[in-house]
Amino acid sequence: MNTLFFILAPILGILLFYLGWKAEKKRREEFSMWALEKGWHYDHRINRTLWRRFAFLDRLQLGHSRQASHLLEGQWDAFDATAFCS
Repeated sequence: MNTLFFILAPILGILLFYLGWKAEKKRREEFSMWALEKGWHYDHRINRTLWRRFAFLDRLQLGHSRQASHLLEGQWDAFDATAFCS
């Protein structure tokens, strides 16, 4: 029984890692396609300084990481717009 666990646990871990990687890749591709269609700029990297621009948002003052990812910036009805995941 222990042997079976030590065989299946790493396989399950690798499978979960792979599925997470595939989901993140798909998310990046979809954001990138949307940004390209709308004429926006997309950056998937973690941004640790964006919260300073939006310090007035209480939600960004919670927690310890203070970072954003999947940053989208462009024009929306003639207004500058920014969207991101925190």
